[in-house]
Amino acid sequence: MRSGRNQFETSQEFTDLLRAELHRCALEGRVRGFVPEMLTSVKVLGYETLDSTMDIAPEADALSCLSHRESSPEPSNNSIARVGQTACPESRIPFGLGASYLFIVSKEQTEGRGQWGRSWISNKGTGLYFTLVAVPKNPVADVSGLPLAVGAGICAHLRDLGADVKLKWPNDLLWWDTSESHWKKMAGILVETSIVEHELREIRIGVGMNLYACDLVSNSLGISLSQVIGREVDYMPVATAIFARCVVTLEELSSYGFAVFKDLWEEHSMMLGKTVEIECGRGLLCGKVDGLSARGGLALRDGDRLTEVVSGHVLSISN
Repeated sequence: MRSGRNQFETSQEFTDLLRAELHRCALEGRVRGFVPEMLTSVKVLGYETLDSTMDIAPEADALSCLSHRESSPEPSNNSIARVGQTACPESRIPFGLGASYLFIVSKEQTEGRGQWGRSWISNKGTGLYFTLVAVPKNPVADVSGLPLAVGAGICAHLRDLGADVKLKWPNDLLWWDTSESHWKKMAGILVETSIVEHELREIRIGVGMNLYACDLVSNSLGISLSQVIGREVDYMPVATAIFARCVVTLEELSSYGFAVFKDLWEEHSMMLGKTVEIECGRGLLCGKVDGLSARGGLALRDGDRLTEVVSGHVLSISN
């Protein structure tokens, strides 16, 4: 295996590494109902450049995409738009979610996006940019708390690598810069779902993570994993471990619900016990963060009143 910043050369290389990592997770008992044949259908598609990994249409023939030109200097979104799994039933694997899992990973995004339509800087060769597309073939009752569950799982892995990162509700991973006395963003998570006639048809988990320092990352707001742990990380092991963590998170969430992640998220939160201002559909809310609700909402306490905030924009955090 190549080390350092060297990224994927072929989708098959990436796929093989992910299968090996999932097999290891299965041996640890973390993948319910595992049989080795499942791994033959786990796929990673890699591209040099994408507009945004979140904007790839899933509805067309995935088989035709397996012969894509990975060496193309800058394929357009249209040329690789038909990438999903819907027309590829043999690639569906019966993990806990009963879904197919397709990872779309890029070395660069020209129009990466995050929550509320904000842009995400995605310079070539400096980060990990991917979307996991999961297509359930069995009914999924509840995926509330999914962004927080994914964040908690990724945060736990980064902390195992030596990065003292924390979680900001609902979808950011931050690191406290003691020299500058403020938080810096290392990664963001965006989860989107497609619901048709009250049935969940598709889940997309998009992750953008700064792995290496660059001029646009090394500023007052951003930080990279390599900067935090004081050494340059190996791209492929980090990427495949995070991919596997996402699959295991979906497995556990579909089997046990958000409750298994609630304590983990609160343990690594940078907001617990802090006073926050949040802009949401009900206007501006202010209170002290009491923790999370059973479905992943933020529990705000204002005197004797406890309010659950399911979605919103955090405007300020103070002690």
